[in-house]
Amino acid sequence: MQKENRKYYEAYEDRYKTAHEKGVSWEQMKNTPIVMDIINRYHLHPEQSLLEIGCGEGRDSATVLENGFHLMATDISPEAIDYCKKKMPDFESKFMVLDCLSSDLNEKFDFIYSIAVVHMFVLDEDRNGFYQFIRSHLKSDGIALICKAISATLLRFRKENMNLEK
Repeated sequence: MQKENRKYYEAYEDRYKTAHEKGVSWEQMKNTPIVMDIINRYHLHPEQSLLEIGCGEGRDSATVLENGFHLMATDISPEAIDYCKKKMPDFESKFMVLDCLSSDLNEKFDFIYSIAVVHMFVLDEDRNGFYQFIRSHLKSDGIALICKAISATLLRFRKENMNLEK
């Protein structure tokens, strides 16, 4: 994709490439504790399907995968996905490039989480598209965890009308 045609939220591709070319990464190997806290609190089982939107360099993906969960970890950045595949070769098939605003998956998930991604969508239509993607890919009794850069909100989609409840 040509640079001038890219969407603003795709800018992280260049940032990842620049960092990786210099031999550095953004990752902290310490995972975001709330992800495993929610998995444990809601008694999710390894055979249930999980989706991570915006896995970056795999900080949270690594923990979830190492605990035996069926996770599809996604990011809009091919550079970030390549990094994860190289860093975690045993889980290479669990990482894929995804633009949740223009792509669709033929699968519904028991748990969808996204850590420090939603703030990247500065336009209302993009944030709405992000939430619509989650709504359309979450099982009717599924759980979504959306964390901004600073705080977390647990969203539970009600089966009857798919409205959000906090």
